[in-house]
Amino acid sequence: KLKFQLTKCEESEKIITEANIEDENYQLFIDNQSALVYADKQYISDGQANNFALKINTDDKLVAKDLQELARQTHFRGYYQLNNDIINLASSAVGDFAFSAESGTVWMYESSWYDSGQLVPDQVTPASDELPIVDGAASARISTSYSRGDHKYPQKLTYDGNVTATKFIKTGGTNNYILLANGDTKKVVLATSNYDDGLRISRAVESTGGSAILLGCSRTSNTGVIAGQWQIFTSPNNYDNNPLGFVKSLSSDSGYTTRGLCISSDVNTLIFNRQIIAGTDSAVGSVNYSQGNPILWGANSTGTEGGFYSNGNSVFWRDHAIQFDPYYQEQ
Repeated sequence: KLKFQLTKCEESEKIITEANIEDENYQLFIDNQSALVYADKQYISDGQANNFALKINTDDKLVAKDLQELARQTHFRGYYQLNNDIINLASSAVGDFAFSAESGTVWMYESSWYDSGQLVPDQVTPASDELPIVDGAASARISTSYSRGDHKYPQKLTYDGNVTATKFIKTGGTNNYILLANGDTKKVVLATSNYDDGLRISRAVESTGGSAILLGCSRTSNTGVIAGQWQIFTSPNNYDNNPLGFVKSLSSDSGYTTRGLCISSDVNTLIFNRQIIAGTDSAVGSVNYSQGNPILWGANSTGTEGGFYSNGNSVFWRDHAIQFDPYYQEQ
């Protein structure tokens, strides 16, 4: 656009003509020293340019300070979303170049457009030829503009100080779900009155799997046989020995009824290191030793097989005669 302004100088009473020719970025104007100047608008203040591309002084001398920038402005075709937008530019000439948001690189033209592989200056590529982003307050609104992948989104921001922000939620989410990093949701199971007492550990598979508490674990490994590691264990239903039963033993022995303390799944048999201490139909208060004979105080234990038995008041050991030393009694 061309703008003329006539002013009257009070001292010389001369009419001075000021002419300005400008576009979005550059301006051609007469400065305070009556020189004709072509400069970037950002360097112009109070009728003077502290940096310029061309300047013709009143003595008719031409000063070219930034011819490289002039050439750059002449051949720069702009910012584009897609590589194809650049390839399809009309009236391209040798030396033309453009910035692509798709590749993040500078495209150049010789006989045709090609990707130079050079990164866009400062690695900042506007999404299009819209107004660039500037610092300052903005109003919330919807944008349909293309957004580069290297922009930082809320989930990736790093802050040095305290942050006050609204919560991030997933559309359709409820207060019973946690949003995971990959966008999935995990249900929060809030314990009811039936499940909130004590420590509760479920089986790995409902009703059929095993479950365990390990004691004396290794600090550096959780695989293989750990020496001295104990296990409070309820076995899965596919165990040959004591399926779904209860075992307290070394972890390496938890699958055997011949090791540790075992209680059958029907709670009728108690076994300790191969020995059935109390079996099915045992009388209340009895303990079985050796041949399966119960020793119960106040009741007789009959039978001719070996092992312990009792008559209710005394405990006897069958198959072993008890002899008294006659000489001892004479003393």
